[in-house]
Amino acid sequence: MAAYYNRAKAPVLNAIAATPGLEVDALEGTEQAIVIGPAGTLMTLIQNEPLLSRDDIDVLPNDPEYARPA
Repeated sequence: MAAYYNRAKAPVLNAIAATPGLEVDALEGTEQAIVIGPAGTLMTLIQNEPLLSRDDIDVLPNDPEYARPA
């Protein structure tokens, strides 16, 4: 099952990892990942990356209290 999730997430994680200023923890073997970086950079990526607007992908930004500023 871990290999399935890793293959399924690869295109999305590659798009995120290619964005300067963002770091990705793939949480290997799960359907989740953690993205770390400036909130403004992440929000721009969410708005502009078609992979992140798919119906089967949920993007849940952090609570603003804990999010790193842009």
